[in-house]
Amino acid sequence: MEKVEFLRPGWFGVECPADVRRVEFDLRNQGVLQRHLPVGALFIGDSITHYWEIESYFYCQKGLLLNRGIGGDNTEFCLRRLEADAIQLRPAITFLMIGINNSWELAYDDWRRLPGQPMDQVLNRAEQDIRAMAKRFYETGLRLVLCSVLPTCMYFTREDPQRREYTVELNRRIQRIAAEFGFSYLDYHSAMVQPDGLTAIEDYFFDGIHPTVFGYQVMAKKLLEQFPEVGLESMEAHLQACRDS
Repeated sequence: MEKVEFLRPGWFGVECPADVRRVEFDLRNQGVLQRHLPVGALFIGDSITHYWEIESYFYCQKGLLLNRGIGGDNTEFCLRRLEADAIQLRPAITFLMIGINNSWELAYDDWRRLPGQPMDQVLNRAEQDIRAMAKRFYETGLRLVLCSVLPTCMYFTREDPQRREYTVELNRRIQRIAAEFGFSYLDYHSAMVQPDGLTAIEDYFFDGIHPTVFGYQVMAKKLLEQFPEVGLESMEAHLQACRDS
């Protein structure tokens, strides 16, 4: 068997969350590419994607269903690993949700006693990175869905009111980027937020930021309703069809 060459981006830094799963993803990516397996759908992002047991929610008719989420990832490092963990795998469709961890830059640094970064600065950096990712997908002709980041209700953190405002504004910018490149925008936020439009519905979240099964069920339902044509179906429906056949 001829050996397939594949991208391996290496490590990014001493304390970079994206490095935690680097070897794992390199080996998984090699396994897909070396065997020339089709990827039907790929999810990439941070812990909200990482913790989503997507194979228990969806059955993919068009190929593999891959999760390339990394807990703690932000837009900078998602961009840097995009080529390896998404583009080179040539998925039929990719769902990208990233940006909430950039909001930690808003927080006061108690250790170094430094103020948080200005909201506009944090937003602009996240927007720049997400636009670069969308541009790369546009250049390759691959289909991308830009997903909203989720609302939060982290009442135990001082900066959560800022984070909620950041989330709403970042989603406006993500939606604008999607329109700019002709990609779809998937709005999870509006289905998971209280009437104030800012605060997350607590029952959907484990700790104010990571969804519970109830939150993920809302997300899966939104995705399937908006994209019935992409070869994804609910795992419940697939298993029922198998039982009935």
